[in-house]
Amino acid sequence: MSRKTNVLLFAGAVLGMGSAAVASDLDLDRAYAAELRADADGRTSLLQAGGGAGHDGMFHIGDASGANRLNIRGVMQFRYMANFRDSSPTIGTDNETTIGFQMASAKLIFDGNVISENLEFRIDGDFGQPANGGNTAGGGPAGRDNFGVFTLQNAYAKYHFEGQGSGWNISWGQMKVPLLYEEFGNEDWTGLAVERSLVNELFTGGFTQGMMFGYTSDQIAFTAGISDGAGTANSPYNFQAVGNPEADFAITARLDWKIQGDWAQFADMTSFRGSNLGARLGGAIHYQSNGDTNPSFASTGVPLTESVLLYTIDGAVEGDGWNLFAAFVGNNNQFQGGTGLSDTDNFGVVLQGGVFLTHDFEIFARYDGLFLDSASPGFTAGADDSFNFLTVGGNYYFVPESHAAKFTGDVVFSFNDTLPNGGAVLPDNTTGLLGDITDGEVLLRLQMQLVF
Repeated sequence: MSRKTNVLLFAGAVLGMGSAAVASDLDLDRAYAAELRADADGRTSLLQAGGGAGHDGMFHIGDASGANRLNIRGVMQFRYMANFRDSSPTIGTDNETTIGFQMASAKLIFDGNVISENLEFRIDGDFGQPANGGNTAGGGPAGRDNFGVFTLQNAYAKYHFEGQGSGWNISWGQMKVPLLYEEFGNEDWTGLAVERSLVNELFTGGFTQGMMFGYTSDQIAFTAGISDGAGTANSPYNFQAVGNPEADFAITARLDWKIQGDWAQFADMTSFRGSNLGARLGGAIHYQSNGDTNPSFASTGVPLTESVLLYTIDGAVEGDGWNLFAAFVGNNNQFQGGTGLSDTDNFGVVLQGGVFLTHDFEIFARYDGLFLDSASPGFTAGADDSFNFLTVGGNYYFVPESHAAKFTGDVVFSFNDTLPNGGAVLPDNTTGLLGDITDGEVLLRLQMQLVF
C-alpha cells in the first residue's frame, strides 16, 4: 500500500481579556446614595462569605448559603485529521488521502444546585456533536453530521436524599443511558485517545429521556431506571424514525464495585503520577421493546428493531502513573417488518492501557475488536464481519494533573478492509474512520483541548 504522510501540527491558543470602567456624574439624592452603599456592602459580605461570583476551578455565581449556585463551563476540542486508504467507496480504486481540520467539540455546560445543595441540575449542548452517537437499536452508528449546529445533550435535575456523594438519589430529564462505562462514567474530555473507541461508538446508548434511581456507598455504585430507549434524545413521546423510534419502554441497570481506591479515581481514563492503587469492576444491562404501542414501521415493510438486549462487563486498574481498562460488550437485536430478517448478535472488545513517561507526558495504546453478525441489516452477503483496530498515541498535559489544557496525538490502524459491508459500520465522522473497500486504513489525529 502506498501512502504519503503530510502532517500539519497545530497547537496554540491566544486568550486576551480587557476591561474598562467609565464613571459619570449621577444626580442622586442622599437617600438613594445611601441605599446604593448598603447594597454594595451587602454584596461584599456575600463575596467574603463564599457567595457572589468567581472562579474556584470553574466560573460560578452563587449565594452565601450555598443553596443556589450556577457553574459555567466550556470545552473546545480542535482536530487535524489525515486519513490514508487504498480504495474509496466514492472514487473507486484510486489511492485516496483525506486531510483537514475539524472542530470536534465546542460545548457549553451550565450546572449547579438550586433551593438546596441536594438539588442539582445540568443543561449542556455542543456545536460539534449531536446528542446521540452509536445507534444500538439500529445496529449501526448514527454518525454526527450536523457539525456547527448547537444540539442539546444533557438536561436533567437530580436530588440527593442523603447529601451529595452518598446514599440514594433520583434523576429526571434527558441524560446518558447508564450503560458503557467508557461513555457513562467519563466526560468527553477525560479520555486517553483523541476519541472514544469504535466499540463505544457502535454500542453506546447515547442520550435518552427518562427517570433514573441511584445509590452510592463507599464500595458500591448503582444506577437503574426507565427511559424512551437508546438514542432518543430531543424527541417527542410519539417520535418515529426508521430503525430507531421511541421505545414502548426501556429499562437499564448498572452496578459498579470499587475494590480499592476512591471513586474519584475512575472519573477519567488516566492515572497521574503519585496516585494510589485503585481497582473497579462493573457491568450493565439494557432492554428495550419497540413498536407495540408507539408508531411502528412494520406495516410499511421497513425493518424495525422489535427489541434490543445490550449487556457489558468492564473493569479498570489504576496505579502510580499507569492505567488499564478492559470491556466486553454484546447485544441481541430482534426485528419485525421487512423480509429475510433474523435475530442478530453483535460483540465488541476494548483493551486499553497508558503510562506516564514524565509528570506531564503519557503514552497509551488501545485495541478495538468488533465481531458483528453478518445477518444484520446493511451487510453485503459474504462480507467480513470482524474488524480489528489498534490505536497508539500520547498526551501532553500543559497543566499537571489536569485535563484543562491538553494536546493529544494518535494513529489508528485497521488490520482488515473496513468498508466491505454496505456502510453498516463506517464511515463514522466521530472517530474519523472513513472505510476502505479493499484494505485497511490509517488515520492520524491531532487534537488541542481547552476546558474552562
